Amino acid sequence: MVEAGAIAHLTSRILNEFHELRLTMKTANRSPALKTVVPEIKSQLDALIYTDFLMQTPYTWLRHLPRFLKAINLRLERRQQDPNKDKQKSQELAPLLLKFQEATKKQNKEKTQNPDLTTYFWMLEEFRVSLFAQELKTSMPISIKRLQKQWEKVLS
Repeated sequence: MVEAGAIAHLTSRILNEFHELRLTMKTANRSPALKTVVPEIKSQLDALIYTDFLMQTPYTWLRHLPRFLKAINLRLERRQQDPNKDKQKSQELAPLLLKFQEATKKQNKEKTQNPDLTTYFWMLEEFRVSLFAQELKTSMPISIKRLQKQWEKVLS
């Protein structure tokens, strides 16, 4: 069982990273290089930080949220420097995200839960780290091939 002090410290880290990211997002709408990526980032943030996320996110993944948020911040910084490189990486991610979003809509409509789809979601977050903030390292080996294998589990 995780101690309350550890949860409090983790919560503080998450909220600090989230606050920094929100400040960056405020200026992002004014930057031509960032404007096009803002909707994707907002969608990602909505999936990570929502009402009751502290209660609903398993600790296994909750402890990775500061890194995921930091990766988003790094992505925004780098996109301003080289929008084309970010665009190229986004194109790798886009079909994977689309599949996930469509499956999530279907799952919500049917009011079902697929643990394999949840695993796929967290693997997508790790993949984003590997694409946009490699120096933060992933918590697991991740690749498009591994994501495809997990997607097969989602479909079965």
